[in-house]
Amino acid sequence: KGVSAGFVFIQGDACVPVVRGMGVVAAQAGEVVRVDLDHKEPSPEEYQKLLEAVREGASPEQMDLLRGLEVWLRHPDGRTSVYAHLQAPYPGLRVGKRVFRGDPIGYVGNSGLNGGAPRLLFEVWEGEPDRSPFLFQGLPQEGLLRQAKAFFGLE
Repeated sequence: KGVSAGFVFIQGDACVPVVRGMGVVAAQAGEVVRVDLDHKEPSPEEYQKLLEAVREGASPEQMDLLRGLEVWLRHPDGRTSVYAHLQAPYPGLRVGKRVFRGDPIGYVGNSGLNGGAPRLLFEVWEGEPDRSPFLFQGLPQEGLLRQAKAFFGLE
């Protein structure tokens, strides 16, 4: 509650334009372990009820609804990256497919938000999302920057 488990890339806050339909690529090589092919947006009434229900914390199932359309990649080190609020997965992406860093996996959208600006939520979990610690959890800013650079291959 009150802490993001990842990075939110939104127009004006990122180093590149973030627009609906923009391609999203894999940050690291891995295996696709989840692709939401049949995501259904909640109605405005359902969305408001969901927000009220998660006021004091959310279950993994509720988090899935809030993240909208998602793609998950399991990396060789056991971590899982989550790409959320997507408009659509990349055509032909399926569970079990191996992807490499830079391969297309989806398109920027705003699913799970009941409106609002297009964005990409990018999370990295030590294991299973919402059931294990997220990468960078509890780190001071300096530690977070060091870990993020290492994850993205910038060090």
